[in-house]
Amino acid sequence: MSASPPEGTASSSSSDAYEKNVNLLHDSAKWILTVFAAIAGILFAGLSLSNIGKVEPVFLIIALLAATVGLFSVARIVWLAATVLTSRTVTEITLRAYAAGPASPRDIKLNDRILLDGYDSVDNFLNDYKRIGEEYELAVKNNDTAKAQELRPQVERLVKTRNTLLPIARYALVLHSFNNALRWMFVWGAVAAASIVLFAWATSQPVVTDTVFHSPPSEAVVTLTSAGKKALGSSLGEACVSKDEIPVILLSVENGDFEVVSLPSADCEVVKFTINTDSGNVQTVP
Repeated sequence: MSASPPEGTASSSSSDAYEKNVNLLHDSAKWILTVFAAIAGILFAGLSLSNIGKVEPVFLIIALLAATVGLFSVARIVWLAATVLTSRTVTEITLRAYAAGPASPRDIKLNDRILLDGYDSVDNFLNDYKRIGEEYELAVKNNDTAKAQELRPQVERLVKTRNTLLPIARYALVLHSFNNALRWMFVWGAVAAASIVLFAWATSQPVVTDTVFHSPPSEAVVTLTSAGKKALGSSLGEACVSKDEIPVILLSVENGDFEVVSLPSADCEVVKFTINTDSGNVQTVP
């Protein structure tokens, strides 16, 4: 209504109160984001990255996937906070969509006859606001004083209702964004925390280390990988491969392959076998 009469305004105290509530929601979103960032920083600072290149390939993959999911979760939390901080402008499209959409019990209902001065919906109010406003502007443009004077009371009433509605609608939209974002921020926060725990677990697994060997034959111990345990379980015995270290005699070393023979024990059979980086690690006994 560019040619509308002097607009009535909602009471200053009411408008200021809703603006204050909007600012409180924005401040809350910033505070929650700061808390999540601080917790994530503390957790990431406590992680050790020194062994990440030395763990078995399967654990390396798990660690990388966990790190990717964790970073994505943090990015989602930042984005959710941004949706609250940037939800400031009320447009006709956003107002109609919010009023017509499914309402949560915590949402403010805008389709209220008292709020809309007798209109049963925001859509009907906005339709009349546009129609009567256009008729009034056309009458003013055509110097149709009688028509303009006839429409003036309706225009003033509609403008007054609009000025009452807008600060409430803006607060309602920000509150809706805040409630929706808060729920998902905690969901993604839990995902990020789980990812950090999984990453820490994967990088804390036994590392594959390079060992300086004595000239064979010599006493040694074998630490089997999951693949090595599966391959040697039937020959050495399941009780034997479940041990952290298996006593062996190192017979020879050639191109990274270690030929060993297991020492007899209650759990281990005497078996000659070869160990490589896929099946395990050989450490000589001083």
